[in-house]
Amino acid sequence: MTATQLQDAQHNPDAIWIISKGRYADLNMSGIIDGVGTATVMDYRISALAFYMLKPHPIQIRKRLVGCEIHYHPSRTLFFKSSRTPPRKLFSDSIARQTPFKDAGLEAHFTHLSEQLRPYDSLTKELAKLDLKTVSHIAGICRDMNGHESALKIEGDIFKQIEYINANLIKDVDVVLEKAYLSKGLFEMSGFDFGSFDASEAFRLIKFAVDGKPKACVLKDDNKVMFWIDDVRLVYYLQILGQLLRVNPKLNESLELCRSGKGRALKLLFNRQVGIDYSAVRLPGIYKDVVERYRVESKIRDVIADVISHHQFAVMFNYLPMSDTSEGRVFSNLSLMHNLRALEAIKAADPQVYSEINSRAANAEIGKYYLLDCFRGYQE
Repeated sequence: MTATQLQDAQHNPDAIWIISKGRYADLNMSGIIDGVGTATVMDYRISALAFYMLKPHPIQIRKRLVGCEIHYHPSRTLFFKSSRTPPRKLFSDSIARQTPFKDAGLEAHFTHLSEQLRPYDSLTKELAKLDLKTVSHIAGICRDMNGHESALKIEGDIFKQIEYINANLIKDVDVVLEKAYLSKGLFEMSGFDFGSFDASEAFRLIKFAVDGKPKACVLKDDNKVMFWIDDVRLVYYLQILGQLLRVNPKLNESLELCRSGKGRALKLLFNRQVGIDYSAVRLPGIYKDVVERYRVESKIRDVIADVISHHQFAVMFNYLPMSDTSEGRVFSNLSLMHNLRALEAIKAADPQVYSEINSRAANAEIGKYYLLDCFRGYQE
């Protein structure tokens, strides 16, 4: 997507968006907070994608069943003390493709071969040799496309659990997560149906303070609370993401790839602990252009490199291209944001450079951030 296309997308009513600019509004809070009448709130509209990221409700995703964990009954020792045998993990020795073949016949043939080979898998053989009297239950082990593993509770008795594993090994199975926000700035994005994104669909979000403490919630049409946002930082994440969509064409391309069905969204991570170091000879493009235009001396370049190597804020979007050429590789789109307030040293040392960067920074409620650098690549 070119800069011109990005500018057009910002005015495209069908484009993916996250959150509107906040506006102050007086709202009757009697149905929201007990004992509070009319109060001034910050009022936003959020998209269906933002709603998915915020809602504290379970989501269903697909993960690959790659193994199982066998849990044993406590055993009795000679002195009648309980002794616990640690769980035993078993993994399949089969390898399955993460993405289907484009040719339906080839995909069907590959699936048929996998089914025929499953009885010969070492995991299947180990399950058949178990002394079931010693086993309390068996849990599945699932792995997502980023390589993260998680346990899967399997309903039924041990026989049903073994049957489930044998039938679904190296297949994608349904996994229920508590919500899309996992922890520490990490969101699970594979549970959102990008293909059904409707830019005209919007929800109302308000943010306000009670006794000096910030609060936020999403409202129903009748201004009653649909759900509370326990961590108000999530609204900040939405604002960062919304700003990025206005300035980073590569991120727009990645999201639109998922929307068109040519990509599968995986994870979205917001992280302050980045630590990408720059030097005077390896500055990001936005600074390289400026220092060359104004012929900035080397000692000022050193100051710039030192300043921009700190106070970075990263947003990483992981997705899987749905093509044979991607070979199941997970692609990452990394955007580095920087707060203009961190550039006071540059402002004093070289006002021209500061003024140029200042002109590229968007003034928003979250502060004046600008896109420092962006990268896109795949994991080996």
